[in-house]
Amino acid sequence: MPGDFSEGKTFRDLVAKCGEHFRSIEDANTIVIKLGSSLILRESEERRRQGVPSMEIDRDRLSAFIKSISEMVIGDKAKKREIVFVSSGAVGLGRSILKINKSEEKLEDKQAAAAVGNADLIKYYVEEFKNNGVIAGQVLMTPQNTDHSRSRHNIRKTIFGMLKRNVVPIINENDAVTTYGIRYGDNDSLASLVAKTITADTVVLFTDILGFYTNFGEENQGLEIFSEGVSREHISGAGGAGTDVGTGGMATKVNAARIATEQAGCNLVIACGRDPIATFLHEKQLLSGKTGKKLSRRDDRDHSNVSRLFKGNLPFTIFKSRLNPAQARSLAIYDEAMSKYGKIVITEFEPGRDILPEYILAVSGEADRGEAIRIIEASPVGVNKLIGFGILAHSLADVMKIRGLQSAEEVAERLGYSGRHAVVKAEDFVLQNQALSALKASNLPISNEKAFIPAIGEEAKQD
Repeated sequence: MPGDFSEGKTFRDLVAKCGEHFRSIEDANTIVIKLGSSLILRESEERRRQGVPSMEIDRDRLSAFIKSISEMVIGDKAKKREIVFVSSGAVGLGRSILKINKSEEKLEDKQAAAAVGNADLIKYYVEEFKNNGVIAGQVLMTPQNTDHSRSRHNIRKTIFGMLKRNVVPIINENDAVTTYGIRYGDNDSLASLVAKTITADTVVLFTDILGFYTNFGEENQGLEIFSEGVSREHISGAGGAGTDVGTGGMATKVNAARIATEQAGCNLVIACGRDPIATFLHEKQLLSGKTGKKLSRRDDRDHSNVSRLFKGNLPFTIFKSRLNPAQARSLAIYDEAMSKYGKIVITEFEPGRDILPEYILAVSGEADRGEAIRIIEASPVGVNKLIGFGILAHSLADVMKIRGLQSAEEVAERLGYSGRHAVVKAEDFVLQNQALSALKASNLPISNEKAFIPAIGEEAKQD
């Protein structure tokens, strides 16, 4: 049963009902947190009094969010988490700085706004995280980073390198260079694609409301607390409206939930980024007909949403994946390897160890660094066996050059540069039975319809 807003029900009742599924959030270690433009930006009171609509960074809210995130990053060993922060707001902020009217803007105007807004936002983030004892760094992404194997492999290593050093990656789409046909389009989907790339446990999307509402706007409106995967009812009930300063809405969040649960193998949480008690009471008033007004910023007094969520004191909707992140990655490597012709034949294999050049007997096909291939174990009786799939640390052309070499020094001398010794790292290898087990577990509600993922090309398409 969903949590409801009926007479007599309290905010505490709603939180208690969510508590049945809190463990899935509490156990998460690598988390992608996304804030939308309407939470990051607010109308400038001073400019409004002058009769000039203008957006500015909502420093009160963001400073509280950043403080909570920082505490999670540098917490004691038992509670320490890896956090990736996906930020919207650059275009909306840039429009205000450059005085660009959204309804009249051309693509180049939006790109200019993104460039200017990003600079202001990242300056604020870096300083605010620094004030809380944490280093932050910017990662601007385009669909190529998640659509192309080599780019995806590189961005994964980059983000891992930051997390290993307790750096918070601040991610946004690089709107200054993307075009309408080759872009993510919304940061909800981007957050889930980042989670897929780095094998995150959970995506959290903070928004203006308490979560996903069933029977939205009706007397029996409720908060859906838990769902295994995404159903057609979620898609049809999501609508499409975003805000004046953003591109998202519930439809983009449901799509992000599909990417997270079906492809990333992680859970996705939708939670309130505004004052949660004020939002709950406002929903009750709306449904009872006692008010028709929007919730005012002046009603926002509680900005402890991040710490509330991870302490079990915030309502939410959680879309749970049947896969875990490792299974989802196994499937992704398997799918790519089976769709291509690259393969290597090795003399011996030991699970948990890198595949080194000295084990390579033969190479066939073409594949670049970061792409997946099939791995065959040679048999002394002449019947070779497919044992698994792996992501290349070198192109197959380079593997041909270094096969049989015994050391990293020999590999560097042959290739003309120092770098990776392994051909396939242990963490990038999937046994055949692991892939088949993940395949069996991936029986999701809408298995024949993939979520919308913008692809490289003249226009976005169904992937």
